[in-house]
Amino acid sequence: MQVKVKITRYQITKMFNTPIKSLKNEFKLRYLFNGLSYTEQDRNYYEKGFDYKNKEFYENILNNKSDFIKIDHDMLNLSNFKFYIQVIEQFCKKYNIEYYLKWEIVNKKLTNSQKSISILDGHIDLALHILNNSVNEVIYFYADNFNQLIEKMFNFRGKLQFISEFSPIKNMNLKGENVLLSELASGIFIHEVVGHLSESDLLVGKQNLINDLINKKINNELTVIDDGSIMSSGWTPVDDELTNSENTTLIKSGKWNKFLHSNYTSELFNTHSTGNCRISYPEFKPQVRMTNLVIDKGSTDLDLLLKKNDKFIFIDSFSTCYGFRKIHIVPNRSYYYQNGNLEPVRINELIIDAYDILGKIIYVGNKDDIIQSTLTGCKKFSKSILPVSIRSPKLFFESFIS
Repeated sequence: MQVKVKITRYQITKMFNTPIKSLKNEFKLRYLFNGLSYTEQDRNYYEKGFDYKNKEFYENILNNKSDFIKIDHDMLNLSNFKFYIQVIEQFCKKYNIEYYLKWEIVNKKLTNSQKSISILDGHIDLALHILNNSVNEVIYFYADNFNQLIEKMFNFRGKLQFISEFSPIKNMNLKGENVLLSELASGIFIHEVVGHLSESDLLVGKQNLINDLINKKINNELTVIDDGSIMSSGWTPVDDELTNSENTTLIKSGKWNKFLHSNYTSELFNTHSTGNCRISYPEFKPQVRMTNLVIDKGSTDLDLLLKKNDKFIFIDSFSTCYGFRKIHIVPNRSYYYQNGNLEPVRINELIIDAYDILGKIIYVGNKDDIIQSTLTGCKKFSKSILPVSIRSPKLFFESFIS
């Protein structure tokens, strides 16, 4: 069924050493969701400034009658906007950081011949580019208001010092080594390894792979869920086929349980849509895409591993991690742990089998953290970025590379 989408974005952006900019972006597009053809009509894109000090603008936002609303009223109080900018800039100058800030309200309307749905989403994003370590690393923060954003930024100071001091001297080979992934690295890893293997448009005509996944033996503490209703950066209460999102358990206690579907793939697989059909830009066809991924916490305190005399590789962040069945990985910051010491090391690109690696998870951590941002997200094979979020604990692998 044909769906018309209209998106209006109100943004205030600020980069290090640049003036504050406010703008309005709007595009209109039409497309068909039959999985085979794609049409676009009446596309219109324009940009113009808006006055972020205009009280009438915010009154209109507060009086919005959208069907789904995720916006903190404190976000609309911009009386101290320049003060917050000063706080961020002072922080960044102190720690030698470049930053990019985006304050954004998105008003999205979806209409077909039967109904119309409107969605209002407000958020603030901050990206910090760390300049004085040996790798090109960007840290992302996502918040509902400026006070929350500033708190997250200052809470990161301890980790910032740890990242800044990273300077590897030697290369390491992961063959035969046990590997501990941080919450950040584990989340991105499971997004690639489990998330994309659960997107049904990539499984059409691959029944043997589906059977392999269903029969795969994984650590029974591993449970992975996709849920578009979670109010995070991947918030998608209704997908671009006007299907309500649902809580979809992809892996349940170590067993592959369900897959993500659009209307088209649900017909092929004789099931129902999970509300995961999303479009990024008019140039691309709608696809089955993840929203908010949650890896449930396990029972093991993996922080204790850093207090024992075990030997393993600790990967704290990735420079690259992408793929479907074959996953390409380039660790960004890695450490060799031995005799109570963390030694910075360099690890070259790896190509691993997503199906095989899942069987090597031996511990799931009992603490988690969340990765969320609308400045970055999932590209799905070099398509344009869609925002997602990932909540994950640490994961420990035995003999990561055989």
